[in-house]
Amino acid sequence: MKTDKVVFDTNYYIHLILKNKLEELVYFYSDFNIQIFTCKRQIDEITDVLTRRKISKYISASQEYLNFIQKITIEIEIDERFDRAPDVKDNYLFDLCYTVKSYCLVTGDKPLLNMKSVNKINILSITAYKKLIK
Repeated sequence: MKTDKVVFDTNYYIHLILKNKLEELVYFYSDFNIQIFTCKRQIDEITDVLTRRKISKYISASQEYLNFIQKITIEIEIDERFDRAPDVKDNYLFDLCYTVKSYCLVTGDKPLLNMKSVNKINILSITAYKKLIK
């Protein structure tokens, strides 16, 4: 399986921010030459989550986090067609994978992980993805 292109679910970005571990993205990018893709829909979702009261009380400078994510990822336009995700709000992640021909969607979301794969897209936990690229 090709692993040089990846799509991370929003929950992974939020996890990194809350744990103050955004440098992990640099690790993928610099040490393994992995391209990390995003889209406007995901940037909007990250922005929304970071401004929610239950998250914003734990962090400050949410715009700086967002700017960092935007600098290390490649933002592209997607054509929204996929409609089989357990949560309709996650459909765009598959569209993003299809658009960039990424075979890895990395998430901590149990319903997505339970899908295991969709066509050539493998749905992996971050632990499984790290093992795969090493």
